[in-house]
Order: sequence, then structure tokens, then C-alpha cells
Amino acid sequence: MLSFQCKQSDPVQFRKPFEKYLFELETTKLGAKAKKQKVLSEYDNDIAMLEKSRNNIKNVETGSLDDGLNILAKYYHQLRSIESKIPINESQVRIPFVWHDSVRRGKKATSYDPALDLCGVLFNHASLSSQIGAATDRSTVDGLKASCKHFQNAAGALGGCRDLISLRGLGAMTTDLSVEALSMVEGVMLAQAQHCFCEKALRDGMKESILSKLCQGAVDLFTAALNQFQNQIVSSNYNKNWSSLLEMHVHHYTAKVHHHLAKEAQEKQEHGIVLAHLGKAYDEIQQSKMYSKSANASDIVNVFLSSIEDAIVRELNQTQKDNDLIYNLPVPELSKLPRVQGKVMVKGTTLETLLPFTEDIEIPFRTLLPSIAVTALTKYKTEVEELETKQLELMTKESNIAKGVLAELNLSVLFDSSGSEIPVSIQEGVNKIIESGGFQHIQGLLQQVMSTSNENKDILRQIEGVIEAEFAQDAKMRSDFPHMRDRITESNKINGNLKATTQSLAQKLKAASDADDLVKQKMHKYKQSFEMICLGVNKLKEKCPNSGKEGSASQDSIKAINITKEAFKKLEIVLERRENLIKKLHLNIEKTDPEKEIIQNPTKPYTEILDASLHSFDPILKEIEENIAQQETCIATLMEYTQKARSGQTESSQKREEFLQNINIGINAFREVSENVQEGLAWHSRFQETLNSHLQRVSEFSSSRRLEKQLFAESLSKEFAGMTVTAVAVPISEK
Repeated sequence: MLSFQCKQSDPVQFRKPFEKYLFELETTKLGAKAKKQKVLSEYDNDIAMLEKSRNNIKNVETGSLDDGLNILAKYYHQLRSIESKIPINESQVRIPFVWHDSVRRGKKATSYDPALDLCGVLFNHASLSSQIGAATDRSTVDGLKASCKHFQNAAGALGGCRDLISLRGLGAMTTDLSVEALSMVEGVMLAQAQHCFCEKALRDGMKESILSKLCQGAVDLFTAALNQFQNQIVSSNYNKNWSSLLEMHVHHYTAKVHHHLAKEAQEKQEHGIVLAHLGKAYDEIQQSKMYSKSANASDIVNVFLSSIEDAIVRELNQTQKDNDLIYNLPVPELSKLPRVQGKVMVKGTTLETLLPFTEDIEIPFRTLLPSIAVTALTKYKTEVEELETKQLELMTKESNIAKGVLAELNLSVLFDSSGSEIPVSIQEGVNKIIESGGFQHIQGLLQQVMSTSNENKDILRQIEGVIEAEFAQDAKMRSDFPHMRDRITESNKINGNLKATTQSLAQKLKAASDADDLVKQKMHKYKQSFEMICLGVNKLKEKCPNSGKEGSASQDSIKAINITKEAFKKLEIVLERRENLIKKLHLNIEKTDPEKEIIQNPTKPYTEILDASLHSFDPILKEIEENIAQQETCIATLMEYTQKARSGQTESSQKREEFLQNINIGINAFREVSENVQEGLAWHSRFQETLNSHLQRVSEFSSSRRLEKQLFAESLSKEFAGMTVTAVAVPISEK
């Protein structure tokens, strides 16, 4: 069984940073009345307790491994408990945590985030669990169960370590803490746990059909771990024997899968299928023995594999003989037989189960925050975060639904579909477009965009020309002086970054040009609308169909419009109140601070404080619920009576509404095109600066190369003339 060594760490100095912070904290509360010596003496035992626990975790491999697990668990809870009490980070309480790489000697990681210390603890907890699991006597059922549990514990600790690194954004600070390495070792631990489960199931006399599924589960886990080992970060740093041992187990368990399937088929007298599975089992056990040899596996492992091989050979020979003499059944191809689905019965132990908090664990700084409240407070914060997220998502979703319905119904046009006036919203849109310069202005901007784009293309072609000319000159020199090629570096070997940058710039310019074309297409599509809009409100009023007198519409239609207007006003109020509810929710979260209240009221039950804090959100949640119900009522009314209003319109009103809708669409399209053109012009202007900078860089590189080759050519000429002159070419690289 595979296990791995613990990480090593440097000592941690808590005292001075803690004393400084605690005195500042007390000064904040008491002002000038705070006495430094009194504060420091009050927390002296707490600091000493934490430092002692931290020093103890450095030697967990030297004593009892079970004691080591308890030492790690104790410090883990102590450090977790003070995280919410003392702000240990790079900008406040600065305490450097240093951990060394367990696979790359000499490499180490340093962080002011205590999460690194917690990761080191979890990693070492997993290490000790793996060592205990590997050392456990598995010759008994109880031993197999214990070993299986320890490997699952190791996997759970590694998974928790990986999740913590991701949650706190630590990144791969050392190889052994990379996601790739942690996932690989976690996979190995789970595979070995499944191995123990399979061995126990075999001893329990389970059915062959169940055993084959369990063994296939082991194949799947060992294969996954093996695939993770192939990652370059892992394979280049971990012992190659791991790979061979994983290969050995993949083939070993594949052999066992087919061996159990053969026994299951034997019970059904399917002798051809038996031979197919036994043949595959024999091939796989041979592969397993080969990898066992390359991994220098123990004699016990080799004897174990040989015993499986002997059983397979014995059964294969007997079945072959019986089939030849009696049954004469064909042997099917394995690919045509159903593949057994693996059953994985193990998983990583959760951190809550692996590292349970017990009352005998001493927690420092109890006066800062009662230890019994830590778990409840964490749960409270999670509930509040979930409540906030859920309510914000709900209100945003409902607001978007309302906006979508309003956009679809286009009520402003409906409300003004009678009479002869242009709606105020459309008048404002038209006037803003004309004030901005109108269609001619936007056409001028687009021409500037295209002109600047063409200038950029010219600069890019110039850059490409300089690079190509330099390369051609380099190639000619190498053709003229083939025996001197090694004296000057080939262009392709030193201008890679320049070419890559040029290609990247070309791609960006191509994408921008494509976007410009789309804007041109949209401009062409809405050209007539833009031109009509730019005629002004009075001209639009002349061209807009007149619906005639309101009386020409049916009384039912007029009534429906009035009801729709009323529902629209109510919906506007609902949406406005919703914005206030969002602010109210945020304000309640900000002002509700149960942690502070618990610290300030140590005699008051923390459960009472937390319950009161949670219930403070009840009135807001009720308001949100009522607000959404009001929106649903308003929208239902709008949809019903908008349809009734439009069905009762006269033909002239319908034409008027259609005309106004088209103008409204044109206004929105003009705004979008205007924004796109202005953004495009700004982008091309900035991009031109980038291109000119790159052109200068390429030109300088080309000039330097020309000078280098000129000096080299002069040197060659003098050498051929019989003059002993040595010219040392100065290598030119990209700046």
C-alpha cells in the first residue's frame, strides 16, 4: 500500500503580533484607560497555549501516529477558532506561515493567510492517516475495515485541503499543494480504500456478480489515479514506482473482474463465456506481475499475484478440457459481452467527521468570542449569505420579467395611439438624436472609423513587411555563406515573440473590422428610419397616421386603455418599492452584527442573540413576498387589458401604433449604432498607438540585425583577403 510523508514547516511567532493587536483592540474599547500590561497578562496563557500547540505539530511523525492525529486536530480547531477573532492577514496582524514542499526539497511557500497553516495541518493529517492505513494488519476483517477507514480519512483531508486552497485563493504554492498533486494522491487513497473493501467483500463470501462490480470499481479508481499521475507536474516530481504500482493494481483488478465474471458464468454452465473471461484474466494477471516487478513490489505482493495466477490457470485448463471433450461451445469475443458497471463503495471522509470538535479541546481567547458560539455563528453567517443571495436573485429575476413584459407590450405607443400627437418619449428621443448631430454626424464618425481602420491595416502591413524583409536578408546571407551559418543566430530563433505579437495584433484588427462591418450593415438596414427620425418631430407628426377622435374607438377599448394605464402606474410603484427593499435588506445586514453583540454581552445566551438577528429579517421577507405578488397582479391586468385595448382599436389607430413602434425601434437602433461607432473610433485610435509602438520595436530589431550582419560580412571579407581580424558578432535579441 502507498503512503506519503508529512510536510515540514518553520516555527511561527504569534506573541508579538498578537500582543500588538490585542492592545489596540482594548484601546479601541477603553481609550486611555487601557493598560498594556494588564491586557498582555490577560491573554498571556492563550498565546502560550497556541504557540505550544503549533510547536507540537512539527513532530507528529516522531511519536505515536494516532497521537499525531489528535495533535493536528487540536491545533486545527484552535487556529480555526481564532480566525474569526483576530484578523491574521498581510495588512493587519502580519504572521508569516512557511511550509516546505514534501516532494521537491528546497522549495517552500510563505503566506500571511492562516489558510496555508490549515492546509499544512490537513496535508499532514492525510499523511499520518495514509501511513496508519498502510501499516495496519489487513489479514483480518477488522484490519481491513480499519485500513479502509484510514485511507478514506486521508482522501477526505486531501480533498478538504484542495477545497480550502481554492476557496481562499492560495494557488499552487508548492508542488505537493497543487490541485494536480492533491487530486492524484486523493485518488490513490480512495483506490486503496476500495481495495480493502473488495478484500473484505471476498472474505464475507459475497456473490460473484457483486464482487465483479466492486472490483470494477477498484479498476475505475486506480485508472483515474493513474491518469492523474501522468500530469507533468505530478509525474516529474513523484516516485515513478507509484505509477508502476498503480498500473499493477489496474491489471490486477481487471483480472479479478474477469475471474469473478468467469465464476458467475460457470454457475450458469456458460462454458464459452467462462473461457473468454478466464483468458482475459490470465492476460491481465501477467501484466500485473510485470508491473509488480518494475515497481520492486514486496515478496508478499508477488506471492499474492502468483496465487491468483495459479487459480486462473487451473480453472482455465480444466474448463478448456471440459469444453473440448464435452460441450464444444464457441468462445465469444469479449467486446461482444456486456461490460460490468463498477460499484464504488468508498468516499473521502468529510472534515466534520474527520476532525470533530470535542469539549476537551482547549480554545484560546475565549473572552474574545465564546467558543461554543463559533459553530453557530458560522452557520448564521452562511444562512444570512444564502438569504441575501436568494432574495436578490428573486427580486432581480422578477424585475427582469416585468421589464420584459413592458418591452413586449410597448405601452407608451399604445397609450398614444389615439389622437395626432407624437408621444413625449419619442419626441425626447428624436430631439436628442438631432442635438447629437443626427444621421450625418454618425455617418461622419463611421467614415473616421473606417479611415482609422485602414491606417491601422497599413501600419500592420508595414510591420509584416519589415519582418519579412529581415527574414529574406537573413536567408540570403545563409545561402551566400553556408559554411558560416552557425556564427550568427537564425532570425526564426529570436524573432518568435515579435511574430507572435504581430499575429495577435492582426487577429484583433480582423475582429474589430468584422465588428465595424456589422455596424455598417445595421446602419444600412435602418438608414431610412434614421433619415426619417432626423426630419424632426413636426415632420414625423405630419407623416404619422391620425387615429382621429378618441370617440372613434370602441368604449370597451377606451375603458381597457384606462385600466391598463392604471395597472402600469401601480407596476411602476411596485418596482420603485423593490429598489427600496433591496436597500433595506442590505442595511439590515450591515446593522445586524450578532458577533459583536455576543462579545459585548458574554452573559446573554448566544442562541438568543442569533435567533433575534435572524428574525429581524422576517418583516423584510414578508414585504418582498407581497411586492412580488403585487407585480404578478399588475402584469396579469396589463396583459389582459392590453389585448382588449388593441382588439378594439380602429384601423387608423392600428396604423398609427405601427408607425410609432417603427420610430421607437429606429431610435433604439440609432442609440446602439451611435455607441458602437464611438466605441469603435476610440478603440482604433488606441490600437493605432499600440501598432506604432510595435512598429518601432520591429524596426529597431531589424536595424540591429542589419548592423550585425554588415559587421559579419566585413569580417568575412577581411578574412578572405588574408587579414587576421576577428570580429565578434554581438547577439541581437528582441527588446
